[in-house]
Amino acid sequence: MKKTKLNIDWKKGAPQQKGVYLVAMYYSTGFGSCDFAFWNGEAWDVQQKVVGWTSVGVITDTFTTNWPEWDDNMAEIEDSLRKNPPKPSATTISLNSIN
Repeated sequence: MKKTKLNIDWKKGAPQQKGVYLVAMYYSTGFGSCDFAFWNGEAWDVQQKVVGWTSVGVITDTFTTNWPEWDDNMAEIEDSLRKNPPKPSATTISLNSIN
């Protein structure tokens, strides 16, 4: 697979919300890597020093990919949804009722 370089606007310090982030980590050996890590609100779930982080949305908003299972049978799923559309829930608001 061809590699594509993605310029990241790395953030420093601590994220404001708990969640999974793309992080740049520095190892005591002098090497570094990028990976995903969980921020629990107080600390990262990795042993390495996190030197930068960004939202996972930076990646998912940048490119699209095929899906490992659904692409092969998407026509079948769409056909099934047309034949058996989901029923609106009690919390669904009709746009016609707003006007």
